[in-house]
Amino acid sequence: MKTNSLNKTFFSAVTFHFLIAVFLYLGLYWIGEIKILPNGENIVAWDAINYYNIQHQGYIDFQESTSNIPFFPLVGLVWRWLSLSPIGAVVLNIFFFLSGFYLLHRQYQFSFQVLLLFLSIPSVFFLCVPYAEALFFLSSTFVILGLEKKKNWWVMGGLFVAGMTRPSALFFLPAIFFMEIINFKEWDFKILRNVFLRILCYVLAVLAGVFIVFAMQHEATGDWLAFFHQRDKNGMQIPSFPLTTWRGAKLLWLDGIAYVVGLSSFIF
Repeated sequence: MKTNSLNKTFFSAVTFHFLIAVFLYLGLYWIGEIKILPNGENIVAWDAINYYNIQHQGYIDFQESTSNIPFFPLVGLVWRWLSLSPIGAVVLNIFFFLSGFYLLHRQYQFSFQVLLLFLSIPSVFFLCVPYAEALFFLSSTFVILGLEKKKNWWVMGGLFVAGMTRPSALFFLPAIFFMEIINFKEWDFKILRNVFLRILCYVLAVLAGVFIVFAMQHEATGDWLAFFHQRDKNGMQIPSFPLTTWRGAKLLWLDGIAYVVGLSSFIF
């Protein structure tokens, strides 16, 4: 597919979906199902408050009730460097998301229908609010494309940025080992050496980003393990049977289905 055609398909799908989303939102607001319209004040809610505090205050000690230690800082620092308002942060996040999505589209040449399907996934909402998901998505895109194009620096750069953006970047570590295991073809010293070096570089890239986060938290709290201590304070624990969740069966079924699908995929 030619570049012009790819661009037309992408921007047509994004524009079409955006207009539908806006008109639906305004329609629900008009009939009273939605009570407020987003603005620079009410958009800073839930987790966005913690990134907003990192932007303006930095880290708050985990001994304080308003501690933001569990949240990795890069997105808040980017907002600070660019002196962004909450609305500006939303615009930047949408740019991060669409940039990553466009790069994936250029690589895999999605159809108009597939683009609409991806844009309609409910969790895309979190890429368009003042959270860290959009930057994490963009960095993860470089990981995927780097692996696809065999550009290790892309992979390492994406892993490093992800490691400073969200704690979930640590889940890349087992994924890296599993990826190399299923791609391993033959027992040869040169191949083994290359596999080992790739794994080492990828792991170090993630850990380098995480280490910088922990160093920043140490500077603010005097504790290198402040992240884990805050998690303990919040009641983090290893899951046990019978499984429970803060939202009851509504979330438990979702988590259970995800677990079964993941386990089945691994076995397959």
